[in-house]
Amino acid sequence: MVFTVAVGQVKSVWQYMDLVSPEGKAIERFNVIASTAFINDSILIVSCTDDKILGLVSAPSQGLFDDTDYRIYKRTGTISSMRDTVGTVYRYVYEHIIHKNKLVLMIDDSLSFVMIHPNPHVGLVFHNNKRKGRDK
Repeated sequence: MVFTVAVGQVKSVWQYMDLVSPEGKAIERFNVIASTAFINDSILIVSCTDDKILGLVSAPSQGLFDDTDYRIYKRTGTISSMRDTVGTVYRYVYEHIIHKNKLVLMIDDSLSFVMIHPNPHVGLVFHNNKRKGRDK
C-alpha cells in the first residue's frame, strides 16, 4: 500500500520481506509490518517492529546502541535508472546520518517493491505479494 502522507512525502507499508541472494534468488520470506518513507526525494526512513529486519539494514555497531524501531538515511550521489520489460527501476544510494553505513536502494516506477542492499552479499525486498518467489 502506497500513500502520500504530506506534500513531498510518500510512505509505503509492506507485509512481506524476502531475503535474497546476490543473484536474486529468494532465501527466506518474513511476514513483517514495515514501512518505507521517502521525504522530498532525499531522506529515507525504514521502520519495522522486528529487530532482526532492522539489524539487517543497520551498521554492525548500530544494533548495540539503537533500540528505536526506525532507521534514517540521507540520499547521496546521483539517481540512476534502467528500463526492462516490466518498467523502469531506479537505483539510489543512501547513507545513515550518524553511522555512515551505505545502502543501495532500488524501486520500480509504481513503488510495488523496495529492494535494499545493505551490502553486496544480500538484498531485502519489501513487498505485498503473497506468492512465493519463483526460486523457492
